[in-house]
Amino acid sequence: MLTSSHKDARHSLCYINYLPIHLTPQMVLTMANILVTGGGRGIGRATALLAGARGWSVGINYTRDASAADRTVEDVQKAGGRAAKLKFDITREADVVDMFSAHESYFGTLSGVVINAGITAKSQPLAEFTTERLRNVIDTNVFGSYLCAREASRRLAKSGKKNRSIVFVSSVASKLGSPNEYVDYAGSKGAIDSLTIGLAKELGPKGIRVNNVRPGIIKTDIHDLSGVPGRADKLGNMSPLGRPGEASEVGEAIIWLLSPQASYVTGAAIDVAGGSLTKSHGKASKGSSGGHTPMVVREDCTTGITPPILAAVDFHTPISFRSQSWVSCIDCVRRTD
Repeated sequence: MLTSSHKDARHSLCYINYLPIHLTPQMVLTMANILVTGGGRGIGRATALLAGARGWSVGINYTRDASAADRTVEDVQKAGGRAAKLKFDITREADVVDMFSAHESYFGTLSGVVINAGITAKSQPLAEFTTERLRNVIDTNVFGSYLCAREASRRLAKSGKKNRSIVFVSSVASKLGSPNEYVDYAGSKGAIDSLTIGLAKELGPKGIRVNNVRPGIIKTDIHDLSGVPGRADKLGNMSPLGRPGEASEVGEAIIWLLSPQASYVTGAAIDVAGGSLTKSHGKASKGSSGGHTPMVVREDCTTGITPPILAAVDFHTPISFRSQSWVSCIDCVRRTD
């Protein structure tokens, strides 16, 4: 257990760079004051910048990349908000409690928490996963999220603010399963979907809303871990909108869920996925089943991208093969219409 002196020493290193202003009691009750886990990069960073542009106070949690957190803090301030970086490991109970305390010591009572921090790993089937990989993904994406949600529930229940909200960042992977790529990640996001529903029912009577967003293929550096070059562009281009999403597009949905404009929304999941969960991506060709467009796969691809990538693209579309060999590149897919 950490002693108070250890905690004080840690806090002196964990959060910096805020804009001090005098806060009246009324300002404390009405101003938006949010904590974003994994706030230094990707969707977390985009959310923080949008919050800053609205004049909100934002705690930027991170674990390793201090320079990214510093840049985000600076950019939030330039946008008109107040910001602090908070270096804490969300998989550790004591760190989570200290993170919330550190945030509130700067900005006062919380009004919202964005539980965004998550990890994935190399694209591969479950049979090839190491135990270490499984533990890392589940510890961060599930256990860490539950710890943050528990502390957020405790803090927000004591808050005197009118608009209180928790937003989780899930994924459409929770609905698609990510076979042969990230079934661990997909399963962890399925847990977040369930947590969203249950916690919304628990906290609703206390006036606290709980929702999530489910991004599809978004252009962030999380795809670098897959080992597949250009993964975001390749898979994003297969969506009905024909492109990957931007982190700011997910951030806008998060900001709306945090805002008073979403005051009657709780227990909901917003899919920000370019239509990736729709059953049909286009006009059905003659002879196709269930109104879906058949797809044809070339057998002569030599690009070397791993075969399972196609399996994760569209689970509702019938696929025909010109040979019994598996496809090795999503670029080889063309529609027959």
